[in-house]
Amino acid sequence: WRTNKSSAGQRHQWTKRHVGLAGRRRTIPDVRAGLSVTIKETIVVTPMVAENLIRHVKPTGVDAAGLMLPDGRWPTGPSDCVAADTLRRFCNTVNPESGAERFRSIDNVEQWWATELSARFSLGDTPIHTVVALREELRDWLATGAGAAGAAGVVGAASEGQLAKVFSTTPMQAILTSDGPTLVAAADSGFDRLAGELIAAVFHAQHVGALRHVKVCANDHCRWVFYDTSRNHSGRWCSMLACGSRLKARTYRQRLAAGAG
Repeated sequence: WRTNKSSAGQRHQWTKRHVGLAGRRRTIPDVRAGLSVTIKETIVVTPMVAENLIRHVKPTGVDAAGLMLPDGRWPTGPSDCVAADTLRRFCNTVNPESGAERFRSIDNVEQWWATELSARFSLGDTPIHTVVALREELRDWLATGAGAAGAAGVVGAASEGQLAKVFSTTPMQAILTSDGPTLVAAADSGFDRLAGELIAAVFHAQHVGALRHVKVCANDHCRWVFYDTSRNHSGRWCSMLACGSRLKARTYRQRLAAGAG
């Protein structure tokens, strides 16, 4: 991966060795922008398309439907808070824009926790739709900005959904550590263990001040959960190149059309 300067402005080049083409001609779909790029030796793409290629070509593996699985920590990589990373990586096990889904079965969920978070436990006969519904309600809660108000805002933000019920009924255990008191899941397995891990992550991220930086992209077609690293923590997009510029350009065109009308 390298960046060149030219008379046409900044250009990015993605060489065949980075996408494993082995000299063959292939077409890589850009599911975020609705584009496809045919690659033979080296391609030159705009910064926005480059962002999309990074997100979908860098990860390895596809889901059961053959869709490329995304990197849950894109675009900023790991943050300083493991709990905040847990929340965003859990939410980003699906790409809302392309439909690529890691959690097609309970086995997928158990494997993801074991490989991504080094937590091995059985979910038993938990229905997969229960886990997916919890994930999407967690995303919806984060999108309301409730994280900025603290973990206590969860009941008010989703008082009639599964998330509020999970927070009020999941058994938790308070323990003392060298860093002070913390919450951990009381159950060793089953849905209560999964829910407990997420609740512990929410409270720990809130305790260290990281929860307010876990946000959902303002692009309704994207809804990617990201860690806001902007200087004044006012970021709205998962990436300015991938979503911010696209939506700003769309708004500008709509404004011009309205003025012309």
